[in-house]
Amino acid sequence: MKKISMMAAALMASSAMLGQAHAAAAAPAAAPVADMNCTLILPPNPLTAKGLATPFQLTNTDPNEVCNELNPDQSAFVEAAIIDPQTGQISIYNPLVIDKGTQPAVAPTVPTLPPNAVVALWFGFNGNNLKLQGSGYGGGRGGPTNANYPHYDRNHTHQDKQAHGHAPNDDTTWDNSSNAQLAQSNCVNGLGKSLFSQVSYCNAVQFFSVADTAIRAGKLTVPPLGTGADGQPCPSTRSFAVVDQDQSDNVTTTYLSFNGQVAQYNAANVAALSGATVFGNPGDNRLVVHLLDPALKCTPMTAPSLTDPGNATTAQALNELQARAFQAEPRALMPLNDPMTEVNGNFSLPKTIAYAQGVDQRHDASAQTADATRYCKNLRSIHPAKLQLDQQFLVNAPSPFPDQANSLFTFMAMRYVASYQLLNCQDLLNQPVNVTTTTDANGIVIGATFQ
Repeated sequence: MKKISMMAAALMASSAMLGQAHAAAAAPAAAPVADMNCTLILPPNPLTAKGLATPFQLTNTDPNEVCNELNPDQSAFVEAAIIDPQTGQISIYNPLVIDKGTQPAVAPTVPTLPPNAVVALWFGFNGNNLKLQGSGYGGGRGGPTNANYPHYDRNHTHQDKQAHGHAPNDDTTWDNSSNAQLAQSNCVNGLGKSLFSQVSYCNAVQFFSVADTAIRAGKLTVPPLGTGADGQPCPSTRSFAVVDQDQSDNVTTTYLSFNGQVAQYNAANVAALSGATVFGNPGDNRLVVHLLDPALKCTPMTAPSLTDPGNATTAQALNELQARAFQAEPRALMPLNDPMTEVNGNFSLPKTIAYAQGVDQRHDASAQTADATRYCKNLRSIHPAKLQLDQQFLVNAPSPFPDQANSLFTFMAMRYVASYQLLNCQDLLNQPVNVTTTTDANGIVIGATFQ
C-alpha cells in the first residue's frame, strides 16, 4: 500500500461529495471541449413565483466550448428559501436548471408564495467557475446592493485546480448587460472582478435578517442539532469536524435526468419518468444531510417543499440557521485562507466577509474570526479526533466516491488530508498533517492512521 497522492487528494476534496451519479446514458455525446467555467442565465424576476418556476439556463462562457447540465462535471443547481414575515414559516423550492435552448422533461412546479414573501437563492456548481447573468429584465423582490458582478473568464488550467482546489477565480473582463437585474435581486457572485468560483447567492442577507426577526419574535423555531450515535452533538456546517478547505459550499438540491432532459426531483416526476436517474451537487451541505447525519443517526432541519408538495426537504439556508443557533465553540467561520475567498491568490477580508454574509455569518465575520492560523489550529485538533471517534459508524457507511475511497470514513480522512494542504496549514502551523491515508493497488483509499 502507498500514501495517497496529495494532488489527487486535492482534486477529490474540491468536490466534497456527490449525490448520486448520472447514469452513463445520460452523459452528453462527445462534442466540443467541455468548459469548466459556465454561465447561468437567470430568468426575469427570479425572486417571484413565476421567475422561480422558469428554468434557469446553463450556457458556455467560452464560445469555443460547451456546457451541459447533464455532464456531472458541469451541472449547476439552484435552491430557494422563502420566508413569510408574518408567520415566520420557511419553505424551500428548487428551481430547475436546463441547457440554454432546451426544454425540461416536465414543466417545473409553480410555487404558491405567501404575500410579501422574502425569497433568497443559493447556487452550486460541479465545475470550476459559475458566472451569473441576468436576462435583462427586473429582479422582482430585491433592493439595493453593494456588490459588483463580474463576467468571469476561462483558460484556467488543470494544474491550477490541483494547486488551489478550484481554478483561479479572478478576471479582467466586465459584463454590464445584466448588472441591473442582478443588483435588483441582491445577487453576489464574488467581490469586484473576483468570484467565489462554484457558489453565489441572491437576497440571502435580507432572508436571514427576516429569519432572525422571526426567531426573536418566537415565530420561527430552529430545532437543536441533537445528539448523534457517538454521544456527541450532531454535525453542522460550522463544525471543525465537518469543514474542509471551502466550508458552507454548494446546495442540497437534487434533479432528475431523463432521456437527455432535466426535471425537478419530486414524487410526481419520479412516478411519471420511469427510469430517470437522480444527480446532486457536491459540497459540505449535502455531505452533512445525506451522509454524515444518516451514519450518526442524526436528523437535519427540514421545511415544507414547494417543489414536492406534501413533503419536507433540506436546504443550505436551514443548515446555516441551525449551525448559527447551536454550533458550540469553537465555531468554524469563513477563514481568509479559503481558496474561494482569495483574490489573485492573496487573502481578502472584504471577499471573505462577502461570502460570509451569504451563509448567515454576517454578524460574526471579522479579521479575528477569519484568522487563517486559528482556523488551521482548530481543524487540526478537532477533525482527526472526531474522525477517530466516529470510525465505527463511518467505516460501514457508503463512500460518495467509491472509486476514490472505500467508505465514508476513508473518504473523510482523504478529504481532511487534502484540506490541510489546500489551506496551507502545514506552513501556517509549522506542523505536518497528522493523518496518513493508504491506498490499494488501484489507488483507492482503504485506510487511515492518526499521528
